[in-house]
Amino acid sequence: MIGRSLTGKRRLKDLLVQKDNRFCADCSAPDPKWASANIGVFVCLKCCGVHRSLGTHISKVNHSRSFN
Repeated sequence: MIGRSLTGKRRLKDLLVQKDNRFCADCSAPDPKWASANIGVFVCLKCCGVHRSLGTHISKVNHSRSFN
């Protein structure tokens, strides 16, 4: 289980440093901390609220740390 957790953390870290993921997918704000798990994008706090208002059947948003 520990190895699996570390693999997930490493994968998330690798995704966050990719050029396209350094900005919110919706508004291009820098350094997004939230992710829509089912859509596969990173979003800022402001856009996270919009995604949450859509409902989890559209966008399931979590803080990127909660994927660890």
